[in-house]
Amino acid sequence: MGQDWNRYKKHDRLHQAFLKWQEEEFVDDQAKIDDLLAKGGLPAIDLSEFELDPEVVAILPKDVMMKHALIPINRAGGTLIVAVAHACSLAVINELEFLTGYRIELVYAGDEQIREAIDKA
Repeated sequence: MGQDWNRYKKHDRLHQAFLKWQEEEFVDDQAKIDDLLAKGGLPAIDLSEFELDPEVVAILPKDVMMKHALIPINRAGGTLIVAVAHACSLAVINELEFLTGYRIELVYAGDEQIREAIDKA
């Protein structure tokens, strides 16, 4: 529980900081956003370099993916790797874990890339 709690606290702090940066327009350059997210422990990926497995994508309902701007990109054992366009709150991570039965690991991808990937799914 301790490790999971620390992971959630880290993602929640990152989510709050990211919202503040966007709200106050501190960050408007995508490269800077990617760098800040990576420094916060959320690696950035380019979804155009991935061939998504339809079976993995189907783990989450499309409405959930659209609502939260995210898409499952891989799974490894009991972990589902999910690309997100925005840092997720603890509540969203909990919802994803409840819906899927997997432990959720997040990576960052651009909003438009995620929307396009969901449309193709």
